[in-house]
Amino acid sequence: MTPIQEATYNIVKELQDKRMAEHREPVNVSLLDIQRAMNELVKLALNGLVENGTMTWFNSLNGIPMFKIQKPIQ
Repeated sequence: MTPIQEATYNIVKELQDKRMAEHREPVNVSLLDIQRAMNELVKLALNGLVENGTMTWFNSLNGIPMFKIQKPIQ
C-alpha cells in the first residue's frame, strides 16, 4: 500500500467509526468528507514543515498560499 493509500484508508476508517459511534446511517463516507480530512492533514504537514524551516510560504497576488522548499528533508 502506498503512503497516500494508507492515509486515505485511515481517514475513511476514522470517519466510518465516528458515524457508527454516533449511530448515523448510512455508514458511508463521501469523497467530499475524505477531501476535507485530507486537506487538514496537508495543512498540518505544511505548517510543521514551515515551522521547522524546511519550507517557507507567502501569499500570491491572488491570496493563494505558495510554498518553497528551503532545505531538503534529512
